[in-house]
Amino acid sequence: FHLWERGGRRTIFQDADAGTRASDAARSRAAIFFALGLGPAPSSSSSAPPPRGLGSKRPLAAFEAAARIDLAARTLLPDAEDGGLAPGAFARGGLEDVLAGLGL
Repeated sequence: FHLWERGGRRTIFQDADAGTRASDAARSRAAIFFALGLGPAPSSSSSAPPPRGLGSKRPLAAFEAAARIDLAARTLLPDAEDGGLAPGAFARGGLEDVLAGLGL
């Protein structure tokens, strides 16, 4: 049966000490920055390729251009709010448009 509270069982987070969690988080951040081309290679992977096929479908520059972002500058470019999708990909308006369509 399912216990709704965790009082009787510890989590992995509780078992790992704060130092281990901090070093794991730092390694993860370093790997992400390296994969995005924003930082040096993490010490454990030196020149390892980015994980999970990152960059195997299109170059990072093409992704940045399509999404209208600048990862190195950590900024959104003009018109970035749509993520590079055409305006028709989104629902427009709201209740006002629905009511107008109904003639109300």
